[in-house]
Amino acid sequence: MDEEAQTSLIARRTPWPAGLRSIKEQRKKEKEEREQETRCQLQEQDRRQELQELEEQQQQQQGGQEEGPLEHPPHSPPQPVPPAP
Repeated sequence: MDEEAQTSLIARRTPWPAGLRSIKEQRKKEKEEREQETRCQLQEQDRRQELQELEEQQQQQQGGQEEGPLEHPPHSPPQPVPPAP
């Protein structure tokens, strides 16, 4: 006798449709990818914000040092230089 003829068709069946598992796995994978993308975007935003804060701090520090020379006194008429004795 042929072995395939003796094998029950029910034995070859899975308890769920074959495509169902792959659909669930695909959805799970897509969800994980979206979550990973969201985490990456949040990390990138945090990095940008930290970089911006550092730049602002550096500008404030440099601005404090450079404010003196950058500010020009109000213009007044030139004063005559007294002659040397």
